[in-house]
Amino acid sequence: AEPSGPRRSMAWARCGRADKAHALLDELVHDTNNNLRPNIVSYSTVIHAYARSKDPDKATKAYKVLAEMKAAGILPNSITYNNLLNCCATSSSAPRDVLEKIVKTIYKQHPDPDYITFGTVLKACNNLFLDPDFAIQVFENAAERGMVTKGVSLQFRHAVPPRVYNQIVAGN
Repeated sequence: AEPSGPRRSMAWARCGRADKAHALLDELVHDTNNNLRPNIVSYSTVIHAYARSKDPDKATKAYKVLAEMKAAGILPNSITYNNLLNCCATSSSAPRDVLEKIVKTIYKQHPDPDYITFGTVLKACNNLFLDPDFAIQVFENAAERGMVTKGVSLQFRHAVPPRVYNQIVAGN
């Protein structure tokens, strides 16, 4: 038997086939005869698929999925936000200012950032060459919440100049 829509969507996400996962989501959204309705898992899976994909527009497409999700009355969770942040952090072709705006917007909207959130935002700061002051703010927020892990510290080290890292982390 062929797997159900949600299972197929997760399979496409694991393969990085965001186009296929998104098409399945669209089927759920527009199929009025189907008892299955899209939920947080459906939308988050498509955003995850974009994060794993090589689609050059993955961050903006995933951001649109988030907007569709909210318009449908479904509130995103940490997994949704973290996957979208990862889309931005691993995006290589979208305009930097667009990615920066998405990262900062999602970071501010995130109701309960965790160590994955902080590490991913710092990864985006490094990969997108975002303002070191923003990276410092993110790291200090992580420290205030007790979320500085080895991974968060490593991402912070890559996101700011060595002098800044040493000054903040080592107090030199």
